Amino acid sequence: MARFFIIFLLAATAFLFPVLQSSYSQKMRATDNITRDYNISIARNAASSYASMLLYEIAETFDSVDFQNQSKLNDYLEEFTFTDNNTAFSGTNIVSSLSTQDTGYTLELKVIATKGDVEATFETKTFQIPFSYYGLFLNGSVGGYYYGNEKFWELLDGPMHVNGNFAAGGVPGPQVTGNLNMTGIMKYGYGLSYEKWSRFTGESINTGVDKLNFPNHMNFIDKHNAYDLDNLFSSPYNSSLYIQLGDDASGNGIVDVYAVPYDDPQLADPAYLLANKRTILISDLQDVYGLDENLLFSQKYKIHVQGTLNGQLTIAGWKDFYITDDILLKDDPTVNPDSEDILGLYTKNDLYIASREKEYTNNVYYNENGVDIFANIFTGNSLKIENFSSWKGPKSRGAFRVYGSRSQHKCNATFSGFTNYRGFLEEIIYDYRFRSIAPPGVPWTDNRRLSDFKESYRIIPT
Repeated sequence: MARFFIIFLLAATAFLFPVLQSSYSQKMRATDNITRDYNISIARNAASSYASMLLYEIAETFDSVDFQNQSKLNDYLEEFTFTDNNTAFSGTNIVSSLSTQDTGYTLELKVIATKGDVEATFETKTFQIPFSYYGLFLNGSVGGYYYGNEKFWELLDGPMHVNGNFAAGGVPGPQVTGNLNMTGIMKYGYGLSYEKWSRFTGESINTGVDKLNFPNHMNFIDKHNAYDLDNLFSSPYNSSLYIQLGDDASGNGIVDVYAVPYDDPQLADPAYLLANKRTILISDLQDVYGLDENLLFSQKYKIHVQGTLNGQLTIAGWKDFYITDDILLKDDPTVNPDSEDILGLYTKNDLYIASREKEYTNNVYYNENGVDIFANIFTGNSLKIENFSSWKGPKSRGAFRVYGSRSQHKCNATFSGFTNYRGFLEEIIYDYRFRSIAPPGVPWTDNRRLSDFKESYRIIPT
């Protein structure tokens, strides 16, 4: 009997041992899985928390100007250290590393955190919004009303931000197609109400939004990293420079700068032309003059500009700008959405749509039939119509159309009267490329958005 019991016990043990061993292994695997799940959770949370903390530190440390200083930003990121004692992950032996990449005005961050045999990665893209992003940016309330009736109307396309109130009038109102954000309130006039505003097709009208700071200076243009126009001539006509955009005989983009008006008859004299004209090859701005971006700058002179741009360029200055004729892009973005031609016009003062009588002519006026401007316009003061209060010449001149975007400190009236008016109707046809690209030297807002993020983890091979 005892022998039978021993034999039975041995047999049972032989039968049960694999079962017990399997049960033990399952428990160990379950424990390992719990540990790994815990490590995965800790590592992923650490990576995302560190990334969020870093983005917050950058936002607190860098203003809109410093943020675009990639060298300064890189120095800061190299010195940045994560302190576990200041996080919820203290004592977990987390190792973190950081890498950055700047593409345009998008900052890419990658944070890696490890816990045990788990490595978690959290990547973000933060979009620093330039002023060119907005179809219309106003640093103050609208003066008068953007207007539209059954016969004619103004057009505003693209995202809009107003540090103040926005006003629309007439029935069925101006055509507004983008989101309309304002820090103040929406005002209606000339019979218009929200219910009657059938030409508003944007997603929303948002009042009471946060103010975005407007740089009423030109510090965003580094004079020492721009081509200086002030020393081209000794004494330009009427303290003005006249810029003609175009191509040379080989099809390369150029900027012709004149010290006298475009129609000066003496320019037919080769010697006079040689003394009063300078030609700048756009590709030379970086290749020959060593500039980081294609920037032309004048602190002393008023700038008059017209022509067709072949390339990427920004013209900036402290004095008034005058648009004397159409400003076009050789590769038209309304035809080719992938066009790389792009123009910025930045002035510390006013930008005028020229309407005066042309020099050396009789009863011929600038922009008699309206004007098209393919550019991002930034004015430290306002966009105005030349001689608006003392109008001469044809009264019905159509519209001035900006194919691009506009940012300005103040909003002035651009036309008056509804049948026999003076001035120009106002149209903005938004260049949707400005959602992802911007002209050289563009000023940036303080508005940053997280445009994309992704997270992942892997098991570190043993």
